[in-house]
This record gives sequence, structure tokens and C-alpha cells, in this order.
Amino acid sequence: MNPCKVCSNPTVRSQVDRMISEGISDEGISKSLASIGVTISKSAILRHRQNHAPETPPEGVEYP
Repeated sequence: MNPCKVCSNPTVRSQVDRMISEGISDEGISKSLASIGVTISKSAILRHRQNHAPETPPEGVEYP
């Protein structure tokens, strides 16, 4: 099994988790990342959302 492309980069993960919590679509997240030179497919974002993303930020933690 391949590692999660989102989780393998801590900076990208925090950005993706923040965008997920803001309700941005997988396609929107993928396009946003592409605009800063990071290529992660919307399918990889979906898998991250389903398997790794927190439903809500831990109490007392705010995403940047």
C-alpha cells in the first residue's frame, strides 16, 4: 500500500486539513495546491479526507 500523498508532507497536510474543514471540494483543494506547484490529484485528496483528515480540529487548535 502506498503512503498517503497528503500525509507525507506536513506543510501540505495542514493546508489540506484546513481547506477540508472550510468545506472546500477535493477538486478545489487540488487546484489550489496546483497553483503553488504541488500536484496532488482530487482522488488522493478524497482518500485523505476519508482515511486521515480529522472531522474537526482538536479542541484549542486552529489551522493556520
